[in-house]
Amino acid sequence: MNIRQLSIFINVAKNLNVTKTAKEMYLAQPSVSQAIKELESEYNVKLFKRVKQRLILTEAGKDLVRYAKQIINDVTLFEAKANNLSNKPKLNLACSLSMGENYLANLISNYEAKTDFSFHFNVIISSKIIAGILNGDFDLGIIEAEANNLNLVSLKLRDDKLVVIAGKNYAIQPTISLAELVKYPLILRDQFSGTRLFVDNLLQSRGLSYNPYCEASTNLSVIDFVSHNLGVGIVPDSVATNFLASKELKKIKIVDADLTRAFNLIYLKSHVVTAEEQKLINYFVAKLSPNKL
Repeated sequence: MNIRQLSIFINVAKNLNVTKTAKEMYLAQPSVSQAIKELESEYNVKLFKRVKQRLILTEAGKDLVRYAKQIINDVTLFEAKANNLSNKPKLNLACSLSMGENYLANLISNYEAKTDFSFHFNVIISSKIIAGILNGDFDLGIIEAEANNLNLVSLKLRDDKLVVIAGKNYAIQPTISLAELVKYPLILRDQFSGTRLFVDNLLQSRGLSYNPYCEASTNLSVIDFVSHNLGVGIVPDSVATNFLASKELKKIKIVDADLTRAFNLIYLKSHVVTAEEQKLINYFVAKLSPNKL
């Protein structure tokens, strides 16, 4: 038995659905099923039964899920206590690429209480941040997407605007609709980024289908393809600002959509926020308000 197995068991017991649990925990469905099988095999107990293709907790499962929740809670309390006993607790903070490339270093360097922590920073895509928070790999995360998970606390930090860009000599009207946009070769971030998630949700909500010409792991790769007139890209405004100012790129206005999304700070609901962490959270909220950056 391990904490990961117990967390999976608790979530399957809550959802009574393996597929939904896998999606919420950013795991493969077979991994969820395997974790349940391992628990059942280790303790020779049946946790769930299937009735007409529906999962139902057995009486043993109902009894054990209470203990599983208590164990997870005790581990969380232990971690909080251990951190409080340390003069310089470790803080794993994960940040999305857009935030990490433009704001994070400046924010941390100007944080007066930064010596409160032994920091470890991760600048990675939003989906990995969410998964890492849920798995306990990160304490706090800043993402550029909605974290629709009941196990997470999500605090909005600030709005972030995306812009449609094209090379300065690319043949395209300065003002177009979303339906017109998808007719061009689209140069987008990879499928696991917050930017791509926003774009996918927006276009799908309008019933617009498309096949990206290029999927890039960084915003600068998108800009490089666009600057060579290979298509039209979508990146954060903060990333494109200097390229637009130097006339290397041009901005394309979308007349029928708002390309504003939000940066959100997330952490586990079960995570006991220390006084030092709350101070850092308050600092992020204050400094990342729209009139501060």
